[in-house]
Formats: sequence, C-alpha cells, structure tokens
Amino acid sequence: MKKILEDLFYGRIIPINEQKDIKKLEQKLSEIDEELSKRLNQKELELFQSYTDTQNKIEVETALYNFKLGFKMGAGLIMEILP
Repeated sequence: MKKILEDLFYGRIIPINEQKDIKKLEQKLSEIDEELSKRLNQKELELFQSYTDTQNKIEVETALYNFKLGFKMGAGLIMEILP
C-alpha cells in the first residue's frame, strides 16, 4: 500500500490531467530564476540555490506527508462505517 501511495504522489501513476495553473506558475518561477541568475554574483547565486533546494525538499516532504495522511483518514472513515 505504501508503494502505491508514493507512486501516485510522485506521478508514476497519474490519476488526473496536468494542472494549467501550476504550469503557469512554473513558467513564472523559471523566468524569475533566469533573471536572478543574471543579477546575482556566483556566491549569492549558490546561496539562493541552496535556499530554494532546501525549500523544495521541505515542500515535497510536507506534501507527501499530507497526501498519505489524507488516504489514511479516508481509509479510517471507511473502516468506521463498515459493520
């Protein structure tokens, strides 16, 4: 069961179509990243990249936790209503 949830979360199983709003935000983020790459010196850029990498890892772990928690709660509700 754990493997199925992680496959679903990481997109190895795709239950819905791509979200257009997310694609727009990803494009904007890419443009900002490109602009910062031009403006920042190498040391500043490395620090910023470290910051964004760490933030991304936190977001993925939080999303995975919440994703699994949602399924656990759903399964708990099902178990509660079964005789």
